[in-house]
This record gives sequence, structure tokens and C-alpha cells, in this order.
Amino acid sequence: MPIVFPFWQKKVGFGSSIAIFSLEPFTITEDYAKRLNARKETFRAVTRTRKSLHTTLITTYGVKRNKHSQVVQKEVVLDDLFNDIPGIK
Repeated sequence: MPIVFPFWQKKVGFGSSIAIFSLEPFTITEDYAKRLNARKETFRAVTRTRKSLHTTLITTYGVKRNKHSQVVQKEVVLDDLFNDIPGIK
């Protein structure tokens, strides 16, 4: 059972981030995809933005690819946070 942290509330630019801890790749169900889209539309309505919105998922092991996973435009996995940055020692 994944633990979902509500970081989606903290908006940076015109995107939302959601942090999820799970011991396996996170599976986006039809219900969860609807919830993500509803959050995006709520943000669009409240801010009245006409710019594109991007959802980023921060997970331990990534997202399992299925027909609902396309609702996430970007993902950051645990290894991304601990890899060396090129050019920085």
C-alpha cells in the first residue's frame, strides 16, 4: 500500500508535484487518474490560467506503465535524487 504525501498543494510555476512512497512501481488506477485530473482542473479554475499544466510524480521506484499512466507528464525516482550531477564534484 503506497503512502501518498500531499505535496500536490505546493505549486511551483504551473505544475503540481505529488510524492509517493511505495516498495514497488506505483500503479495509477482509473480512479486515481480521475483524481489527478480533477486536481489539475481545480487548479486551473482557481488560478484561471490558460497555460498548460504538468503533473510530476515523485516516487521511490517509478510508475508502472498502463493505460492510465499518461496523466503524469514527468516523474522523479529515488535514484534521480542521489545520482551525481554532471560537472559537480
